[in-house]
Amino acid sequence: MRALADAWPADPFHPNLQLRVFLKSLATHPDLTHDHVRIMRALKGNTLIKRYAPTVGTLRPPSIPLHYVRLMEGVEKSQLGIGRPMWKRLLNIW
Repeated sequence: MRALADAWPADPFHPNLQLRVFLKSLATHPDLTHDHVRIMRALKGNTLIKRYAPTVGTLRPPSIPLHYVRLMEGVEKSQLGIGRPMWKRLLNIW
């Protein structure tokens, strides 16, 4: 579990609240089982998204087809410190 915690990527949006610190503390927990480690390994390896791949309808909902594209653009730009202007946020313009 400690090796999984060390390999877990850092969260740039929450520098004071890291999942890796929580996983390291769980590594010494007395009730830790092999199933817990197996589940964390599956989360780290993205095996669930490979097994249950999202459909096109999920990724591009008919009501707002560009929702997730815009969401990812917003996350990537916010990591760089780029925000949308106030007038675009008020008028809901992307």
